[in-house]
Amino acid sequence: MGPLVTSTECHRSFSGASSGTCRDLDVDGRQTNSSDLPVWPLMDTSPVTRVEPEGNLNPSAIVTTGKKMERVGKMITRNWGERSEGRERKRGRERLEGKIAIITGAASGIGEASARLFVEHGAHVIIADIQDELGLQVVSSIGTDKACYRHCDVTDEKQVEGTVAYAVEKYGTLDIMFSNAGMLGTFGSLLDMDVKEFDLTIAVNTRGAALAVKHAARVMVAKNIRGSIICTASVESILAGAAPLAYIASKHGILGVVKAAARELGKNGIRVNCVSPFGIATPMVCKSYGAEASYIETSVGGHANLKGVSLTTKHIAEAALFLASEESAYISGQNLAVDGGLSAIMRLD
Repeated sequence: MGPLVTSTECHRSFSGASSGTCRDLDVDGRQTNSSDLPVWPLMDTSPVTRVEPEGNLNPSAIVTTGKKMERVGKMITRNWGERSEGRERKRGRERLEGKIAIITGAASGIGEASARLFVEHGAHVIIADIQDELGLQVVSSIGTDKACYRHCDVTDEKQVEGTVAYAVEKYGTLDIMFSNAGMLGTFGSLLDMDVKEFDLTIAVNTRGAALAVKHAARVMVAKNIRGSIICTASVESILAGAAPLAYIASKHGILGVVKAAARELGKNGIRVNCVSPFGIATPMVCKSYGAEASYIETSVGGHANLKGVSLTTKHIAEAALFLASEESAYISGQNLAVDGGLSAIMRLD
């Protein structure tokens, strides 16, 4: 084994000076493996004519020539390069390699973008929705070897339970539940609130999320799966913006479901989190506003805190991918706001 070198103890001028001392000890006096060290420029490869050992330094471990330093530098560069490539591969297609995911509300909008991204990163996805034609189109465009469709009305517990059972029957497991189905409802004063629509909004958004969490968790606990459960909430779960009362109440409710579930399921190694978007011109939002996507995007952009970027479904899908992957292995009970900082500040203008 060749000499071990630390960057902190190799006092060599990068401008071309030829003298220096290089030791094989770190600052605490322990041996340091050169594969764990950062790379520094080795611009001078001329011989070191004299090296004085210091303290208890083993003279045989001293680097005595610039050529030897050059070889050590190449070794460090190679080792760090291999490690970096490995990390990139893990962050790439292997982030969800072999994982089985259910995504509700995946026939369009955030759910569709997430389904495509999850598959891109190695997952098999069950697209669960009530929009059968759109859902089947998404499956066809992704490929039936990586995705399949299941009709699922999240207000019906039997359908939610059946969708989870279908995933387990087809793939033998369930690693990820992304509860994303939701509705916005109609706008208007609370003085004129339609109680039936209020009940429906709570049933779809809050109760639907609770049912998805319940039945996914049952399978994960029974099969000892350290899975990830994600719910789409909203920036409206943090503050009350322009959305209808029922929607705001339902999204606050989802946050409560997530926190309570994270508390109970932590002992089983199951993570439960929210992702909370700012406004996006999804088909659901456009339908509720009765407006074109371009109008919604302009309106949302005018109220945004973070300028220079327009929030898209892909941004939310990437946040969900993070929460679904092992990169968030110690994150649970959290509400990840993808809102450009809007919910964290007080607007003064």
